[in-house]
Amino acid sequence: MFPSEITPEVATVLPRSLTTLSGHEVWFSAIHLLPTGLKRLKIRRHGLSETVNEEKLETLKYLPLDSISTRQLRYDLSKYFPSCLKELTIDDGPMEARAIESLPRHMRVIILMREQPFENDESWKYLPRHIYNLDVLPVSREVEAIPISSPLSSSWLPRNLLTLTIGPLDVNDASWFSGLPTMITILKLHLVTIQHDALRHLNTPRLKTFVLNINTSPPEGLGETVRTIPRSLKSFSIWLRDTGPTGSGVENRDLSNLPHSLTSLSLPSSSLITQDVEPYLPPRLQSFQFGTKGSPFWFNKR
Repeated sequence: MFPSEITPEVATVLPRSLTTLSGHEVWFSAIHLLPTGLKRLKIRRHGLSETVNEEKLETLKYLPLDSISTRQLRYDLSKYFPSCLKELTIDDGPMEARAIESLPRHMRVIILMREQPFENDESWKYLPRHIYNLDVLPVSREVEAIPISSPLSSSWLPRNLLTLTIGPLDVNDASWFSGLPTMITILKLHLVTIQHDALRHLNTPRLKTFVLNINTSPPEGLGETVRTIPRSLKSFSIWLRDTGPTGSGVENRDLSNLPHSLTSLSLPSSSLITQDVEPYLPPRLQSFQFGTKGSPFWFNKR
């Protein structure tokens, strides 16, 4: 019904009762002409040549917006976000540190689609404290990892998080895991590698879904990582980018004491896992994905 790009000319003829423009990209220069009841909005700067009139852009503060989508998070835009904003989606990173700090304090959800949003873990200190969903795992596999400057940096993440998807991270201290928010129920981490005893440090008693995407297995393999997954889990997955001749190094004994609550399990391939382990798998296990070949022929659903 409307063009894909909302120019100033288009904005002037939009219905004044309109509440959603999430499927259309609004030029900065058209924001002051938008209907005043909008709840969802997708914003873009129309090229670097578009002149941004700050007085006109300031009208963004007064829209009752729940959700904004934008290509990049820059301070010259974020400082005008309305205080009622709950959800932010960003196409490309990185996010400017002062832009993060200027975000409305009561935001609930931040999603980043493609590039690495954080230059370092120090930026986590400035995230809105009330976020419960932080999804900042870039789609590209070639994005540089965030170097973890301190084992305390996980404690800088908002403590109300229920869902965290983040990475890639270069974590060299296993105790970093102990500082993750304790309320998390869904955790998805992309790591350069993982310390063999890292999961022993997790303090996430409500965790139900845990996904580990790892570039390189530790020299001793992933056996202890599997043996020490949280007992509260219902779903656990490991995806390993580079495998050795025997695969992930996981063997039968590593699967013999998995949480009884587990209903879904995905593991990288390993020549050390055989049919002998089948009787010892969790009693409620409904799905067992093994490498790229799907379920082993000998697996029987519980």
